[in-house]
Amino acid sequence: MSRFLLALVCWLWLGLFSLKAQNAISATALRCENLTNPTALETTKPRLSWQLSGADRGLLQQSYHILVASSAEKLARNEGDLWNSGVVSTDQSIWIPYGGQTLTSRASYFWKVQIVTTNGLTSDWSQPATWTMGLMQASDRTAQWIGLEQTFPWDQPTANRTRLSARYFRKETQLTKPIRQATAYICGLGLYELHLNGQRIGTQVLAPGPTEYNKRVFYNTFDVTAQLHQGTNALGITLGNGHFFRMRLNQWALPETTHYGLPRCWMQLEVTYTDGTKQTIITDTSWKVTADGPIRANNEYDGEDYDATRELTNWHQPGFNDSSWLAAESVSAPASRLESQINPPIRIMETLRPRAIRSLPNGTYVVDMGQNITGWLRIRVAGARGTRLTMRFGELVNGDGSVYQENLRSALQTDTYVLKGEGTEVWEPRFTYHGFRYVEITGLTTPPTVAQFDGCVIYDEMAHSGTFSSSNPVLNQIVTNADWGIKGNYRGMPTDCSQRDERLGWLGDRTTGAQGESFLFDNQSLYAKWLQDIEDAQTDEGSIPDVAPSYWKLYTDNATWPAAYATIAAMLYDQYGDDRPIRAHYASMKRWIQYIDRYQQDYNYWKDEYGDWAVPPESPEIIITQDPTRKTPFDVLGSTHYYRILTLLERFATITGNDADRVWFAERARLVRDAFNRNHWDTSKQQYANNTTTANLLPLAFGMVPDDRRDRVTANLLSRLTGEYNTHVSSGVVGVQWLMRTLTTVGRPDLAYQIATNTTYPSLGYMTQQGATTIWELWNGNTASAFMNSGNHVMLLGDLLIWLYENVAGIKATEPGFRRLSMSPTPVGNLNQVSASHVSPYGPIASGWIKNERGFRWTVTIPGNCRAEVAIPATSPELVWEGSRRALESPDLVFLRQESDRVVFAVGSGTYVFTNIPPANLTMQLVTEKRVVRSGDPLFMYMTVRNEGPETATNVSVGNRLSPELSVLTASGLTLTDGQLVGKIAQLDPGNQVTYSLLLRPTVPGTFVQTAQVTAADQFDPTSIPNSGTGDGEDDMAAVDFRTAQTDGTVYQSANPHQTPLPPVQSNQPLPDSTKADLSLSLATAQSVLTATMPTTLSLIVTHQGGLSVGNVSIRLTVPADITAGSQTGGTLVIPVDGIMQPGQSKIVAVPIRSNARQPFTVQAELISASVTDPDSTPDNGLTNGEDDTAQLRLRVH
Repeated sequence: MSRFLLALVCWLWLGLFSLKAQNAISATALRCENLTNPTALETTKPRLSWQLSGADRGLLQQSYHILVASSAEKLARNEGDLWNSGVVSTDQSIWIPYGGQTLTSRASYFWKVQIVTTNGLTSDWSQPATWTMGLMQASDRTAQWIGLEQTFPWDQPTANRTRLSARYFRKETQLTKPIRQATAYICGLGLYELHLNGQRIGTQVLAPGPTEYNKRVFYNTFDVTAQLHQGTNALGITLGNGHFFRMRLNQWALPETTHYGLPRCWMQLEVTYTDGTKQTIITDTSWKVTADGPIRANNEYDGEDYDATRELTNWHQPGFNDSSWLAAESVSAPASRLESQINPPIRIMETLRPRAIRSLPNGTYVVDMGQNITGWLRIRVAGARGTRLTMRFGELVNGDGSVYQENLRSALQTDTYVLKGEGTEVWEPRFTYHGFRYVEITGLTTPPTVAQFDGCVIYDEMAHSGTFSSSNPVLNQIVTNADWGIKGNYRGMPTDCSQRDERLGWLGDRTTGAQGESFLFDNQSLYAKWLQDIEDAQTDEGSIPDVAPSYWKLYTDNATWPAAYATIAAMLYDQYGDDRPIRAHYASMKRWIQYIDRYQQDYNYWKDEYGDWAVPPESPEIIITQDPTRKTPFDVLGSTHYYRILTLLERFATITGNDADRVWFAERARLVRDAFNRNHWDTSKQQYANNTTTANLLPLAFGMVPDDRRDRVTANLLSRLTGEYNTHVSSGVVGVQWLMRTLTTVGRPDLAYQIATNTTYPSLGYMTQQGATTIWELWNGNTASAFMNSGNHVMLLGDLLIWLYENVAGIKATEPGFRRLSMSPTPVGNLNQVSASHVSPYGPIASGWIKNERGFRWTVTIPGNCRAEVAIPATSPELVWEGSRRALESPDLVFLRQESDRVVFAVGSGTYVFTNIPPANLTMQLVTEKRVVRSGDPLFMYMTVRNEGPETATNVSVGNRLSPELSVLTASGLTLTDGQLVGKIAQLDPGNQVTYSLLLRPTVPGTFVQTAQVTAADQFDPTSIPNSGTGDGEDDMAAVDFRTAQTDGTVYQSANPHQTPLPPVQSNQPLPDSTKADLSLSLATAQSVLTATMPTTLSLIVTHQGGLSVGNVSIRLTVPADITAGSQTGGTLVIPVDGIMQPGQSKIVAVPIRSNARQPFTVQAELISASVTDPDSTPDNGLTNGEDDTAQLRLRVH
């Protein structure tokens, strides 16, 4: 009977059976066009998606029911007056096209979904989501394009480095009635800022997004109801230049920069009054304009010149005297298409404080941000009127400490600011950005401090969708550098660099890189937009440019760079399940492939322009290798990529239902492959062409090698790579796109790992050893000529990120959007730990493995509505354990097959812990004989370690780091080692436990929070990792708190020096605002695993990061029906937070909590009141909105 009860308790504890969990399914993360509550859509069939969440394993959707309503009130009443899909039997949960009434311009739509799973569970209706429509018809757009078709004496529009001042447009208008709703639609080219009544609208920067300006331009949409009022209102628009007005004229050695004209704008402000009448204010010739303002010049390459003595004080507020301003001119529309910008804008996503400031002998100062970033410097300075500050930006410093700018070529990357002399002045540029780590500042009259500067990091607003860490610090630093480099080159298009006179969307840099980036960033919207840029830049003949948008006119008709057009469309389908880009651009791609057919001769594609760019050269000072043994022949590159493109278009033809095209593409691909093997296989030498690494990689990767030659080609690849190149990179940007995966495919992941972690030249690790914080453009970036030597490129990442995720971590989609996965990790080299996560369209996927000399432990998470094949390193299925039982005995697993040294199971959604040795589930508990002790009195603490697993645990160690303020009177069985009481257990059988008694005496008054953990064991544990710290909530640690009867409020906590870093929490937390109060809420307990009917303490922790003191703070705590909190069982409690909270202060409210049943439960809490506004959350607005004033905690009970 006791064994049965023990087994039942374990079963309940591990969450394999829970009546509550069986009903806990929901549709979450609702998205429209992969965006959260998007505005101003123009598609007539927006697509809806959601994620299936729940505690049960194996969750699969059986049906959905969507309601779309014209108001939030109707949706709340379950009235889908615009679309009621009814119950639709399908497992599809992403990209479901709207199927209701015709959508209309400007309208708002409210929707929700209910789902049913295959095991018969029905969710509640989801939380509501919304989308709004933009100006869908040409007749909706009544505004005029306005500008000023002249320049001024201070401008230099025909200089080599052009200079053009910002243009300021304003208009005052009367709004005659109370306002119900106001919406602004605006396009300002090249870049704009909008102000209404003195308030800047939106937090976007460098808007709108860049496009092929003569084909398509974007407008942005804003709800401006709060910024307008009845009476006189002032509208102000500032225009910068961006890529619209050319930045260079007749620049030596570089292509001509495309020029679209002088800046211009279009705006439509639509106001609806409370009585239902409407008024529209548009840009027209009634507006006034001046260029004689503080922004004297702005140029993305060269910087911004700002003269604060020329500020137009209150120019964007009513009553400003604009009598000296000019009348705006009506100008031509730049493009035939004016569309809503759907991809999220660029914003200031992060801010950094300088790491150091150094003074130079000439009186200048060099600010070191500690990280190469993309953005600008925000300054806080004071000085005499007319004082000029000059800020030079660069990625490196010279030997004398000054900023190095030689690698910027003609780009000046210099901002100037002239002080107005009115106290502390805060300034940052508006229409430029820089790639930099260092800033050299001239003109400061007093030594600066780091508090005077913020590094504003800009990139497209998008979520971090993945994390990767490992036991190899070099690999971790490379991934960190990659992260900074990728986001630093997301600015409405994926650019090559962010510092020199280029900053363009080179296609070849992203041919494969886009897929690797998608594991770290949710880049779907950006790349879908970029494909439209590529089509817009296509010539009438069909040629695709090397750069898009085509700000340099480069149409070289090679096959390697433009291949990105097809590979990125495939990436969006494979990684996100989005087939619309393929369908939208299919005709354009077909026209392109037919166009480039002219460059093949007998199916040998001979045209190329750049070769395998950036091959490590024979001399450290040169950029492009001249060694013919290193240079892959152009027609090898061209023919392999021609074949690759044809196979992709064959696939696209299948997806789009173009069967005749599919047959043509397939046959053409066969002819190209056969010709390649005739033309490039050297029979006498038994090698492809000149046997470069890339000449071997590409045919292997693309499936062009005949079966009878595959071993020979593989041997050629490995021989030269491990011999002449000493297992170092020997390819350029084309070859490295396939290097890591191909080596793994041919059975040599060890070589891939060595290449990835090398720290000698040439390697990514070498860059990190030289102090790089991003990825260089060249392998020899520290020695090569400055002309082509960016410190922030991402092209040399190649397929590293894909390899880390798909091969090393084992997260690989086998159906679009990760609907099906193949998970097969590759423990390689000296790696003993890897942790990776990725948020797919269906939800989070995770893979974390640990290996040691005894075995392998692997934790995987599969999202709802997905399935996976998992391959565990083991020689037999009988050797695989999942959790605390054999995998073959688990009802949640299906054994599929044995693959050499891997055992393959099919699994559904959920989290699984696999080991290839029997596990021992060690748990820890701490209790004290009493919670309050009189000063000077002793008390007993009991530390119990228990084996809940099926296997005997051996060589178990436990540790307890007591606070120094506790005197140890006795500690039976424990020894003091390095400040920790350590217990050793040679053997702990299943179901057994060991309890240590400690007699302690507090030496000072206060509250004591003490922790202990399991620090070692021979066996793997399915629910925890030994010695990973006492802050991770695993069940091999425990905490207990007690206090003295007389206490001064001081809290003494156990030290936690070896905490394994928890997964990073990505945040766009705003900077502290002196006008607001920023409150956040978190929950914690003394124990992560509770004992039924035994009380513990729940801590509600309120943290204040704002700038104002705040009072009247209260919390609503919600607990399940069988949980007692305080004196109440189940329901909600309102708990006040006593006193006034000061900036930077945290307060803890302790609530006793007890579970009356042995099953997991969740407690939830929310801040429901505060006396001051919070910038990033609203009190009492629900528990599921992701705001930081909510918290929840999942607890287990035994």
